[in-house]
Amino acid sequence: MIDKNSRREAVLVAVRDEGEVLKYASDELKNDREVVLEAIRQNGRALQYASDELKNDREVVLEAVRRDGNALQYASDELKNDREVVLEAIKDEDSMAFEYASDELKNDKEVVLELIRTMSDETTDFQQLEYVSDELGNDREFILKAAKINGGVLQYASEEFREDREIVLEAVKSNRYALKYASGKCCKDKEIVLEAVKSFEYTLYYASDELKNDREVVLEAVRKFGANLYYASDELKNDREIVLEAVKQNAVALHYASDELKNDREIVLEAVRNNGSALEYAAPELKSDREIVLGAVRNDGRALEYAAPELKNDREIVLEAVRNEGNALQYASEDKKTHSKEILEIVKEKPYLIKYIGENIMYDNPELVIKIVKESAEYYLENISMEFYKNVLGNKLPLNMNIRDIFSNDESNILTRNGILTLRDLMSTEIDRIKALDSSTRENIRTTVYAIVKRTLNEMQEEKEEQKEQKNEEETRSVIEIANIDDVKMSDINAILESLKSQKEITIKLADKSEEEQER
Repeated sequence: MIDKNSRREAVLVAVRDEGEVLKYASDELKNDREVVLEAIRQNGRALQYASDELKNDREVVLEAVRRDGNALQYASDELKNDREVVLEAIKDEDSMAFEYASDELKNDKEVVLELIRTMSDETTDFQQLEYVSDELGNDREFILKAAKINGGVLQYASEEFREDREIVLEAVKSNRYALKYASGKCCKDKEIVLEAVKSFEYTLYYASDELKNDREVVLEAVRKFGANLYYASDELKNDREIVLEAVKQNAVALHYASDELKNDREIVLEAVRNNGSALEYAAPELKSDREIVLGAVRNDGRALEYAAPELKNDREIVLEAVRNEGNALQYASEDKKTHSKEILEIVKEKPYLIKYIGENIMYDNPELVIKIVKESAEYYLENISMEFYKNVLGNKLPLNMNIRDIFSNDESNILTRNGILTLRDLMSTEIDRIKALDSSTRENIRTTVYAIVKRTLNEMQEEKEEQKEQKNEEETRSVIEIANIDDVKMSDINAILESLKSQKEITIKLADKSEEEQER
C-alpha cells in the first residue's frame, strides 16, 4: 500500500501508468489536484478515489467524464446537475451516464434530445431512456420530435404513442427497428410499412402477414434488400417480377424463390452473373446448363462446386473457374485434375494448387514439378509423397534445398511428428549423396538437421505444457524415440549420418545429465 509518506513523484508516475493506483494513495494525495487529474486522464473512473472536494471540482469532473461517461456517478450532486458536465458525459455512447444525471436534467428536453442524437439508427439498446422523466415521456410534441431524430424511442414510449400514426411514420424513417416497437395496428398500415421498407433493410419482417402478401410493399422491400424475399408470402415468392428484382439486388435471394422460379433460366442467369455462388440454389436442370455454369464460374470460380458432374469435366468451364479462383480446382473432375497440362500450367503460376493435382500428372511432367518445388518449397512437405521423391525428384533437386528449404522455409509452419519422420526418411534416402559431400556442406546439413529437430521438439514441449493432454505426451514420447535432444553439442550430430543407413532414424545423444533430469 502507498502510505501518506510516499513520495508524490512516485505516485504521479504510478497513476500515469494506471489510474486505479489512486485507490492506494494517501488521503493527502487523493486531494492533490495534479495527482488526481493525472489518474483520471488514464482512467476516468479513478474519480471515485478522489477526495470529496475534487469530486466537486468542475474541471476535474469534466476531464473524468470525457474519458468515461460513467464517471459521472462519482461526481458531486452539484455537478450531476451541471448541464455542461452531463452533456459531456452522455457523448460517451458506451456509457449509462444519463442514469446518474440529476432529476432536473432528466426532465430537460435539450439534454434528452442530445442523448437521443448520440444513439445510432441501428442500435437496439435504448435502456437509458428508462430514466427520462414521466413528464417528458408523456409529452406528445416532445416524443414526435424525438422520433424524428431516432425512431428507436418507440421502445420506451407509451402504448398511446406506439399507435400514434404520425409518430410511428416519423419513427420508421429514422430507425430500422422502429416498426418492431410500433403497435400491431401500425404494422398493418400500408403507408407506414412502405416507408419502413424503403428506408431500411429487413424491416419487412415486422410487417403484418397481409402486407407481406402485398405486391407493392414486397416489390419495394426486395428493391431495397433482395433477401427480404425470405419474408414474402409463398404467393409472391412465385412472382417472376419480384424474384427478378430480388436477385438483381442480392443474388442469394434465389434461395428463397419458389421451386418453379429456381428453374427459370433468365432469373438464374441474372443471379449467377451477380454472384456465382447463387448457382447452389438453382434447379438441378440448370446446374447442367453450360451457359449458366460458365457465367457463374466467371463471377466466382468456387461456383464449380455446384455444377453438374459432366460440367466439372468441361475443359473451358474448369479453366475459367480455376483462373478466377485457384481453389476451384478441388471441384474439377479427377480426369481434369490428373491429365490436363493446362491445369499444370496454372499450378505453375499458383503453386499452392499442387495439393489438388494427382501424381499421374506429376510423373508425366517431372521437370515442371521440380520447378514448382524449387520456387515454392513450402508446399513440398505436405503435398509430394516420399515415393514420388525417391522415384522422380531425389537426384534432381539440390540437397541443401531438400533439407533446409523444404523443412524450414516457411517459419509459420511448425513441423509435426510426421514432419520429423519424413525428415528421417529423406535423409535415409540421401545418405549416399550426403557422404559424398565436402565437410563444409556436411556441417551445414548437420546444423540444419539440429535446428529443425530441436525446434520441433521445443514446439511440442510447449504444446505439452499448455494443453497437458495425454495425446501430446504420447506424441512427444514417440518423437523423443526418434530424436532425443536437450543440450546437444554440434559434434553429437555426427552420429546421425552414420546411423541413418542402418537404423533409418535420427538419434541425437543427450548431454551428460542425470536420469531424473532427462525424464523431467
